[in-house]
Amino acid sequence: PDGSTVATAGRDKLVQVWNVGSGARILTLQAHQGFVRAIAFSPDGTSLASGGADMAVRVWDPVEGNLLATFRGHDSQGECECDYNFPHPDCEVIGHDGTVNAVAFSP
Repeated sequence: PDGSTVATAGRDKLVQVWNVGSGARILTLQAHQGFVRAIAFSPDGTSLASGGADMAVRVWDPVEGNLLATFRGHDSQGECECDYNFPHPDCEVIGHDGTVNAVAFSP
């Protein structure tokens, strides 16, 4: 949240985190199996969400690069399922049936 980093994403299926001051790449995430369409930092800067053409939203630790959660696909009722409380690292929530074009954290 201090403006010292920026995240980029695109057709290469990667999310990259950069230092704004130096221009140095800090982190590269093998984020999705399709184009990465959307990225957003959490308000406190401790998480980075990415959404892609692979119908998944993934939540990352933007410092270490660890995957914190995956949200993917809709069930027939359009309901989400998760066996664990977010942000458990093994959490997978069923949620989208098409390309994810936007992600946002609540304030």
